[in-house]
Amino acid sequence: MVNKDDAFEDDWIANLKNLTKSRQDYVDEITSPLIVKVNVFIDGNNLYLNLDKDLGHILEIYKTAQDNYSSYLSTLDDFEAMHKMDFNNIGDLDKSPEKLANLAAWYLNSMQSKIINSIRLDNAKSLLGELDLNKNEIVFPAEVSFKENFVDGLTYTTLLKFILDKKFSSIINNEEEVMKVLTKIINSIEEFKNIKIPLKAEIFRNLLKENINIKNKLLEKLKTFNLENFKDKVFIKFKFNYSIYRAKLDANKYTEIFKKKLRIENLTIAQKNFYSENIELLKKNKIRLNIKSQKISDINYRDDYYEKLESMTKGETKYGFLKFNAFSFAEKAVDSKLVMDCQESMMNGNAEIHCVLTGDTDFFPLFEKAREIKKELYLCSVVPQKTISKELRDIVDAKNIFHIKYVDLEAMFHKVLGTDWMVGDDLVSFIKNKDKRKELIDKTTKKINDLINSLLNIENNHKKMDIEIDKFFKERIE
Repeated sequence: MVNKDDAFEDDWIANLKNLTKSRQDYVDEITSPLIVKVNVFIDGNNLYLNLDKDLGHILEIYKTAQDNYSSYLSTLDDFEAMHKMDFNNIGDLDKSPEKLANLAAWYLNSMQSKIINSIRLDNAKSLLGELDLNKNEIVFPAEVSFKENFVDGLTYTTLLKFILDKKFSSIINNEEEVMKVLTKIINSIEEFKNIKIPLKAEIFRNLLKENINIKNKLLEKLKTFNLENFKDKVFIKFKFNYSIYRAKLDANKYTEIFKKKLRIENLTIAQKNFYSENIELLKKNKIRLNIKSQKISDINYRDDYYEKLESMTKGETKYGFLKFNAFSFAEKAVDSKLVMDCQESMMNGNAEIHCVLTGDTDFFPLFEKAREIKKELYLCSVVPQKTISKELRDIVDAKNIFHIKYVDLEAMFHKVLGTDWMVGDDLVSFIKNKDKRKELIDKTTKKINDLINSLLNIENNHKKMDIEIDKFFKERIE
C-alpha cells in the first residue's frame, strides 16, 4: 500500500520536474541558439592536491562541531534535546573520493559561472564574429535563468507549492503576494480575464479545488508565462568540454622497481626501509611518494576520485606517466600534453574560449602564444590570485584570471555530502554564528558552575552532618 504522504511527494516532484522542463523547452522553442564552445584543460594534480586539503579541513570543522554540539545536547533535558538536530540525517564525515569529486565539480561550476558572466554584449561580437543583431536581440544565460525561475519576483516553485497543496503554505512568507501573481496569471487567460478573486488564502485555495478547469489552465499557463519576451531572440548557450590531465601509478610496475632497488649494494638503512615499506604498501594499493615525507598516498582513493570527476564533468582524462627519481615521484608528459592540446585547439578554432585550470609557471608560454594569436584564454585557479606565479599574472589580463574557490562552509557542507539544505541547520548555525557558539559556551559554563556549586553544597552538607553526628554522640552517649 502506497503511503499518502509518499504519493503526494512523488506527485509534487513530478509536477516540479514537468514545469521546469516545460519552461526551459519553451525558451528553446522561441529563441535561436548560438553555441559558444569552451574547452577547459585541467591540471589534474594541481586541482587534486588543493582540493584534498580543503576537504580535510571542511570535514574536520564539521566533525569538531558535531562532537561539541552533541556534548552540548547531552547537557539538556530530554524534552529540549529531542527538539534539536538529528545527526543521523547528516551521514558520515570521513573523506571519500565521492566527496572530493563533489567539491571539485562545485568549484568547476563556479568557474563556468565566472566565464559566462565575463561575456557581455560589448565583447560578444569580437568573440563570436560579426553578428547582424541589435543589442536587445541577444540574451545570455543569466537573463534567461532568472526569467525561467521567477515570475514577478517569486519563484515558480513557490507558486506551484501554493497551487498544489496547502501543506506547503507554512514556508511561503507572504501569501498575499503569491495570490496577486497567480491572479495576474489567471487574468492573462482569455476566458478568465475578468474574474475577480479575493486575496484570502482559504477562498483562493477553495476556488482552485472546486474549479479544476481554472487550476489546470493556470498550471498550463505557468509553463510559458513571463517568457514571451524572449521570442525571436538569439540565446547564447555555453558548451563546456573538459580534459583532465594526470599521471597514473602502476602498482605492479613499481613493486618490481623497488625490488630491484633493494638488490643494490651499499644502500643506507633509510633507503632500504623506504623500498621495503613501499613494497608492502603497494600490496594494499598505497605508496609513500617521497623518502622525506611520511604521508601515505592511497592509489585507489586518487583513481576513484578522477573516475568520479570524469563522470560528473563528462570529461576525458589524458594520461602522462610517473617517473621515480632520487627517492621521489614526479609527473612527466602531463603538462606538455596539456599545452600541446590547448595550443592545437586554439590554432584550429575548435572552441571560441579556452581555459586552463592551474597555478603552475610552466604554462607561461601557452598564454604568451594565446596573446600572439589573439585568442581568448582564461586562467582559473583554486589558489588565491596572489599565490599564482608572477610570470602568469604578468602575461594574462586581469579580467581573464578567475579564482574559482568559493568559500562558504554551509554550501560546502551540503555540496560535499550531497545533503538537503534543511538537514543540519542547527549544526550549520553553530559553525557560522560566533555569537551562537558564545551563547552555548556561556550556557555550558553556567551548567558547569551550577554543578560545581551543587557538589560543593553536597560536600558541605556531608561535613555538617558529620559534625552534628559527632555532637550527638558526645552529648547523648558519652
